[in-house]
Amino acid sequence: MTADTQIILFILLAIVALAVISWLVARQRRSRALRERFGEEYERTLAAQGGSRGKAEADLIARTNRAKNIEIRPLDAAQRQNYIADWTDTKAMFVDDPMGAIAKADHLLADMMEQRGYPMGDFEARHGDLTVRHRDVAKHYFEGHEIADRATRNEATTEELRRALQHYDRLFAELLDDASPPAN
Repeated sequence: MTADTQIILFILLAIVALAVISWLVARQRRSRALRERFGEEYERTLAAQGGSRGKAEADLIARTNRAKNIEIRPLDAAQRQNYIADWTDTKAMFVDDPMGAIAKADHLLADMMEQRGYPMGDFEARHGDLTVRHRDVAKHYFEGHEIADRATRNEATTEELRRALQHYDRLFAELLDDASPPAN
């Protein structure tokens, strides 16, 4: 091997090494940005994807891209008042019918999300869309829904149903506050 060939080979190896390092740094930055943006949801998605960081991050990026195309609308004053009244009735209903109240709360939240413009797929899709704009309360929707799902199989205690309603209440408040029409 001549000196010129060795120099060319060294330069090619250096270019490949720089490309690999650049790719690793970019991947690490992307992971850090997704962790910061999604918080606990990053870890939940990672676990749901069997620990595959690539699959989890692809899922989170897809959610972000999908959310860019969703036009979220504010509620008008009459809609806000109707939801507040329905929510108050739902919470009062808990005393006599905890399971019914949780089912009604779940339906009310889904209806409110649909009214605001969130696509209405299955629960996982609704939750995924929420994580993009409401990361801190989307976990409450997830945890409340988990309890509500167990309740349909008679596997949740009244205390757990109370916690589910509290989780749902956090999301309701966030969606309601975020749903205020812009001031003129």
